[in-house]
Amino acid sequence: MSPVKLRKKHNGIMAQIKLLTFYRLNNIGR
Repeated sequence: MSPVKLRKKHNGIMAQIKLLTFYRLNNIGR
């Protein structure tokens, strides 16, 4: 695997985690 592919995969995982935490915070805030 090339470093670029690994970085893109990592960024995708980080984005998913951010979305999950944001969604959870919104649910708690309600």
